[in-house]
Amino acid sequence: MEKPTAAIEISSAEIKLVVGYEIDGQPIVLYAMRKPIDAFVERGQIVNLIGLIDALREIKEIKDATAKLKLTISEAILLLPPLGLEVYQSDKTTNVVSPTGTVEAIDISNVVSLVRKEVIPHGGQIIDIVPDAFALDNGVALSSQPLGEKSNSLSISAKIHALPFSVIENFRRAFKEADIVVKRALVAPHAATYLLAQDLALPTSYLLIDMGAEVTTVSLIGDRTLFSSTYFEKGGKDLTTAIMANLNLPFDEAEKLKRRYGIDHRPMSFYPTIAQSVDIEGVEKQYTTEDLNRVTEQFVYDYLVSLKQAINSLMSGYDKKYLKMPFVISGGLGRLSGLDELIIEAFPDNKIHFCIPKAIGARHQTYVNTLGAILANNRYQSYLEEDRPVVTPLTRGGKEAKERK
Repeated sequence: MEKPTAAIEISSAEIKLVVGYEIDGQPIVLYAMRKPIDAFVERGQIVNLIGLIDALREIKEIKDATAKLKLTISEAILLLPPLGLEVYQSDKTTNVVSPTGTVEAIDISNVVSLVRKEVIPHGGQIIDIVPDAFALDNGVALSSQPLGEKSNSLSISAKIHALPFSVIENFRRAFKEADIVVKRALVAPHAATYLLAQDLALPTSYLLIDMGAEVTTVSLIGDRTLFSSTYFEKGGKDLTTAIMANLNLPFDEAEKLKRRYGIDHRPMSFYPTIAQSVDIEGVEKQYTTEDLNRVTEQFVYDYLVSLKQAINSLMSGYDKKYLKMPFVISGGLGRLSGLDELIIEAFPDNKIHFCIPKAIGARHQTYVNTLGAILANNRYQSYLEEDRPVVTPLTRGGKEAKERK
């Protein structure tokens, strides 16, 4: 059995940890946990670094007496949010060093180093290099490293994922201060594609909508490849806040009502009381499922307007027919009861798929990215090092996205 891999994603509401490995293309979970964090991260940005560091330290040592499990998290894959993500296409060629014309590890390193030297516009930093294919001088293209193959030259076609320094730095710093080595960093929707690819019922090209706590990301996936991403600042935590404000309830009680009732579309002649509170004038008020429905539906209607705007922005450079691409929905808000009916109503031209992981021990939408990271880690190696020079310009990957569709 291979060595287990740990993957960690930090959202505005919780730290998500999955420890596992891959068998027959599927993630096998040894341990999964969601640790709530409060006011450490807001809208994808770390605002309390010390608090987050302490929270990460608390999950380093895992002792589960029930499962008879003891783990030490010394290194992990870091999942980063695609805030300001840029995806570039890079195609490079180098001569093979060996006098016998055999591709060796040094040739792989040489051609990848040419990709690493790309200049990232707007001050972005490369977080990942994803090979599409390696090509030999006879025109043969291979998805894996062509070690031992005969060729006088070696070419690579790869996607470069780049993020703003401001998105990356504090996450890396939090890991470092918590004494957790960043094994590699992956952008979250890219990692998700590896898990989604295992479900043959899902399309190969789609819009991946990750409905998080305070941020919703919309990513264009073409032929199981990430091409671009956008986001808007609204999610499940905002719905809880709306319920809290409108029904004058504590946050925890509002969260419980949201999870328990969601949106009930059934016509009813009686609406039971589900909560009560005292207003600022000291008058006791009672709230029914009808009151909850009213608040929740209004939030979802506004949320879907924002979602439509984000999709239109992301797809503005494409033919309008691509606005009808299927949706694959992940993230905690996607679990809201009754949400599916309103999304189908708002997007009648799109086929809607809700992603529910099948991995035992992590069957929750919020684990999609971490489960995918475990699979991605086995699909291709990390080609990045801490010190990487930059010298040449890049071509955006978006144009290829249009062509491949």
